Amino acid sequence: MNYQSFEKQALIDWAISIVKDKAKLDISRDKLFEVIKHEPLKNKLLLNDIDSVTVDEIEYEEFSRIILSSVGYVSEKNNSGLIFSSLYEKYNFFDPKLKSIIEEFSLFLSDEIKQSKVVRLDIFIEQCIGKYDIKYLGFVSDMISSFFEHLFSSPFYKASKYNGIESISLDDLYDKEEKNSVIGDFFDQRYIDYLYKNIDDIQSIHWRKFEELTAQFFKNDGYSVKIGPGRNDDGVDIIASKNKKIIIIQCKRWKSKIDSTIVKALNEDVKYSQSNKGVIVCLKGVSNDSKNIIKNRGYKIEVIDQNMIMDYLRKYKSTL
Repeated sequence: MNYQSFEKQALIDWAISIVKDKAKLDISRDKLFEVIKHEPLKNKLLLNDIDSVTVDEIEYEEFSRIILSSVGYVSEKNNSGLIFSSLYEKYNFFDPKLKSIIEEFSLFLSDEIKQSKVVRLDIFIEQCIGKYDIKYLGFVSDMISSFFEHLFSSPFYKASKYNGIESISLDDLYDKEEKNSVIGDFFDQRYIDYLYKNIDDIQSIHWRKFEELTAQFFKNDGYSVKIGPGRNDDGVDIIASKNKKIIIIQCKRWKSKIDSTIVKALNEDVKYSQSNKGVIVCLKGVSNDSKNIIKNRGYKIEVIDQNMIMDYLRKYKSTL
C-alpha cells in the first residue's frame, strides 16, 4: 500500500482545494473545520503537536469523499473507496449475472478510454437492454450512477460534475445580497446541496438568499416566479403563479415565531391583490395566536417552516 506524508498545513490546503475543484465551492479554513463531522479526519487536520501527517491511499480517497459529503456534493453511502460498495446491501453479489455485468462494464470502459476521450455509456446501456431483463437493468443504472459518484469524488481524477463552471464563494451565502446563482434561476444548486447537509446554517444565511432559496423552490415546483427588489416591496417578497392561481409569499428568516401582526398584514395583501392565497416561509413557524387567527378567521394563508424547508432541500438536492 502506498503512503503519502503531508505537512499539516498542506493537508488542510489540499482539503480546501478538493472542495474548490470538485464541488466548485470556495470554503474558508474555519468553515471547513466546522462542517467536517468525521472525527478521525478532523483530528488529523487539527492536531497541534505534530508537523506532518501520514495518509495511505485508502484514507486519501476516503477523506476526499468525507470532505465532499460534508458540503453536500456527494452522498455518504460509499465511503470505502470501492466503486460499487454502495450497491452491496441492495443487491445479491453472489448472483453470477451481476458479476458478469460488472466485468463487462470494466472491459467496456477500458476499451472506450483507449479508443476515445469520450466514453459513450449509451452504447453499453443499449447492449444491456438487448441482453438482460428489467431486474438487471436496474442494477446497470445504479452501477453507472455509483461509478460516476466515485469518479466525481475521487482525488485521483480531475472530473467534477460541475466541469466548466466557476466556483462560488460559500461566504457569499451568508454575506452577499446580490444574486450570484449560476446553476439555478434564483438560488444556486451548490448552495441547496450544502444546506441539505448543513440545515442549521439556514438561520445564518443572508436574508436575501433566504428569499432567493424560496423563489427557487417554487420555480422548481413549476411556478412562474417573480421575486421582489428585496427592499421597499410593500410586504410581498415573491409572487408565484401556476394554472391561473396566484400566490403571494412573505419570507421571514427570524429566529422566533411569526406574530399575528405579520399574519394579519399578509391576509390584507392577499385580499387587496386578489390572490388565491398567501404563504409565510419562516424557520420557527407562527405563534399559537397566529395559528388560531388563521384557522378561526378562515385566512387563506399557508405556513412553511424549517421542517418543510428541509423537505424541499431533500427533494431538490443533486442526485450525484
